[in-house]
Amino acid sequence: MANCDNCELPVKQIEKIICSNCDKVYHHLCVNLSASAFKKLSKLKRSAWNCPSCLSKQPSDKSQSDNMVDSSDDEKNKMNDIRRIIRDEIRNTMRLEVKSMICELRSEMNDIRKQLDELKQSSSFDISQVNDLKAEFRKVQTENTELRSRNCEMEKTVAQLTARLNSLDQSMRDANLEIHGLPENKNEVLPNVIIKLANVVSYALKDGDILKCVRVASMKNDKLRPRSVIVKLSSPRCRDEFYSAVTNYNKAHSEDKLNSSVLGYGDKKVPVFVSEHLSPINKSLHAAARLRAKDKSYKFVWVRYGKIFVCKSENSGTIWIKDEKGLDKIV
Repeated sequence: MANCDNCELPVKQIEKIICSNCDKVYHHLCVNLSASAFKKLSKLKRSAWNCPSCLSKQPSDKSQSDNMVDSSDDEKNKMNDIRRIIRDEIRNTMRLEVKSMICELRSEMNDIRKQLDELKQSSSFDISQVNDLKAEFRKVQTENTELRSRNCEMEKTVAQLTARLNSLDQSMRDANLEIHGLPENKNEVLPNVIIKLANVVSYALKDGDILKCVRVASMKNDKLRPRSVIVKLSSPRCRDEFYSAVTNYNKAHSEDKLNSSVLGYGDKKVPVFVSEHLSPINKSLHAAARLRAKDKSYKFVWVRYGKIFVCKSENSGTIWIKDEKGLDKIV
């Protein structure tokens, strides 16, 4: 929006008249054109209209008589009064609006100050609570660290005690053998059956060498398979010699290893296995080692003196599986 060259105020489109000579913009009132006179001007006359300044520089001409504006002192004073009134109105309006805005700002500032005061009070209270919580958290954290440390020590102690208990349990079985697959008979005399088995594998076992001989239930409670037989011999040496005789027999009869038929239980051949009597922990570890070795294509898994060993092939090294962590060595 352009400003009037006379009053220097913005000119609306409906009030605007432009000099065809100098292109200056005016309010039609500022060049002494009444609203009715301004409306009566045709487009042609408006396009040929000259401002008072340009008219004063041109010689008087009859064709320009319609655009002549009376520039008497009274009219100038009147225009100045109009300008002054308009400016005063604008200033008053602006003053009122500014005062109103200042009052609103002050009110908002007071509200903000109140909110800040409330926030300071609540924050001081919250900070106190936060400090208490931090202190409590540090205390709990310290206690938790101590409990974790104690728990680690207890776990180590439990692991050590478990290992010692397992070792003691296994040592109590040093003179024992466990026989699997031996057919059951209601009238059986187990010591005689064990002596017969010893004779088959060419080991001279005396009746006095058998301290105890019992059948034990399977952990899986498999009723289709005969219960295992636990034989307690007179000494670990006697056990080892008997066990070696069974191993040598199976090597010598690789096509017809120890079975129920050679022990006089009929023509049906049911494999009979003789092994060291392992503690429950070692028995579970032995089963896990066999599964892992099968999965990793290891050829040999065996037990000797209550210890579990694996070997991948004839030319590879032997691995002693001491505990569950040792299973990770089977790769």
